Amino acid sequence: MKIVEFNPRHHIPLWDTFLKGNPSASPYHSREWAKVLEMSFSFKERSLICLNQRDEIQGLLPLWEVNKKLAINAPWRDRAELITQDPIVRDLIIEELRIHPLEIVFKDWNYAQAPPHFSLIDYMIRSHLDLSLGESYLWKSINSGFGRNIRKAINSGVEVVQENSLKSMSNFYDLFKITRKKLGVPIFSWTFFENILNLMNPKHIRIYIGYYQSHAIAGAILLDSPYTAIYAYGASDFKFQHLRANDLLFWIMIKESINNGKNCFDFGSDSPHQTSLLQFKKKWGAIQSPSKTLCSSTIKEDLIKRDINSKRHNLTRAVLKKMPIWTLQALGKYLSTKNG
Repeated sequence: MKIVEFNPRHHIPLWDTFLKGNPSASPYHSREWAKVLEMSFSFKERSLICLNQRDEIQGLLPLWEVNKKLAINAPWRDRAELITQDPIVRDLIIEELRIHPLEIVFKDWNYAQAPPHFSLIDYMIRSHLDLSLGESYLWKSINSGFGRNIRKAINSGVEVVQENSLKSMSNFYDLFKITRKKLGVPIFSWTFFENILNLMNPKHIRIYIGYYQSHAIAGAILLDSPYTAIYAYGASDFKFQHLRANDLLFWIMIKESINNGKNCFDFGSDSPHQTSLLQFKKKWGAIQSPSKTLCSSTIKEDLIKRDINSKRHNLTRAVLKKMPIWTLQALGKYLSTKNG
């Protein structure tokens, strides 16, 4: 067994073969997503693979150099775990991380303990919904307020459309800009979302837009793995919040995920300071648990301090809310090339 850095000139077919049919694989492991990151940001891929004597991949870990000091397995996302069924391969890859020249951030660490020279952060909170319970059971068990809100949205004339088109992605991005400005956080570039649409396999992406009188008022992007629907991005126009389009949109996404054979709806991970968002997800019946992050011991405290949702950044968010959208886009472009 040997650990080598991924080389796109030689290893793409091996990578694809290893992932094919692997239940642990997510869209964030795909070469499509790697292309999205490569073309949207200035990250350098440093992914690790373990090869046997026949040069077959036995395990892999996506890894990206986001600046001269830091490598992250899932830039701007919350998961891209190490995939292998062999504990020996797992240990070899982890040892390679230990001696890596860059500081490491490994999101979605699925093991109980941290290896030597690393620290664990139980900070972010993941929410997921068990879809195997079925549509009827989930409808009966959701918070009663959601049921009323869903009926209100329908009766108000809100229509939810699922369509992977440039129009849908453009409508989503317009909503995304509005949402990020209201939250007081930087805005990812249009190029990033355009690349998601153009480079991802259509089977792995679903764009949902909620319309009211032909006006886009809510939207979401789902990414599909073999058994899991991953809620990747969401946005809405707060002027229309009274119509409860988000509730209808989520219910339709959940129903269609069940119909598509998914057994889990992954709401993603959130900061513990995002209490309203966490409560929203919990009302759907989502189970919430700590999402562990493994990191080089030297940067543990810095990662927590960087949480833009924490109270220490209240003033920063207040200032950003006052800025025009183009400024937040420029800031997002700058920050996205510096960290993940």
